Amino acid sequence: MVDHFLTGSQIQQAVLEVMRGGNRRCAVAFWSKNWVNGAGIDWADTRIVLDVSMGMTSPEAIETLVVQGAIVRHCLGFHGKMYLSDLGAVIGSANASRNGVGLPQQTAGYIEIATFIPAGCAAYHAAGLCCTNRLLTVLPLSLGRLIPRPL
Repeated sequence: MVDHFLTGSQIQQAVLEVMRGGNRRCAVAFWSKNWVNGAGIDWADTRIVLDVSMGMTSPEAIETLVVQGAIVRHCLGFHGKMYLSDLGAVIGSANASRNGVGLPQQTAGYIEIATFIPAGCAAYHAAGLCCTNRLLTVLPLSLGRLIPRPL
């Protein structure tokens, strides 16, 4: 797959394809429980940076991600939308929600834009480094209270 601009259902297709790869990382501000449960993604070993401070991420989504084996970190004020794996990266405006990326067999509620970046190119490596650095510098969540706790 070559790099290209995405909109509408193309974003959903690209995100779902990228999330089938290995070494999955998501730097996505807001997550909904409907999307986490309905996207059909195996979340085990997926490394995720999100923001709980604005109240837009569902506590149930975080609980599901952690129970399924995702490594979830909170970053105060984080607002990115980046889905990466060894298959490439999708970077744009879509949150991990029914309205953002959309669910299989359903159209997303919002009009979003993104770009697909193939694995191996300079932009892909820069995005991966950004995500990895963010994961290393933020705090894991305590699911009991959904607040950051020290490592």
